[in-house]
Amino acid sequence: MTDQFYVQLDRLDDIANNRLPAIAESIANAHGQLKEAVGWITRTFDTEGRSFDDGPWNAEQPYQFYLFWRPGNECYYAMDFMRQIFEDNHENVNLAAQAVREIALRYRQADGQA
Repeated sequence: MTDQFYVQLDRLDDIANNRLPAIAESIANAHGQLKEAVGWITRTFDTEGRSFDDGPWNAEQPYQFYLFWRPGNECYYAMDFMRQIFEDNHENVNLAAQAVREIALRYRQADGQA
């Protein structure tokens, strides 16, 4: 039994340069779709009453009494929280790819390949 550690550098390269960037791109695309959905939701639950873009109406009452004020706010905050999660995950995946590239480089240096 040997006490040496073996690393497949081509697999690390694939993860760092192909797979993790593809995941980051998918997250970025989903984030874009989520931002578009937030725009639709904001326009649909518009507390000013311009929900259907056919001109403003004035209810002459505080915003809390608009029909969609409370569900609109809850939906907006939930979607905004999800948007932040997508941004954070995109950044974390990019950082993970960078870390894996650094690990592969250090293994190459240790083996005298770099």
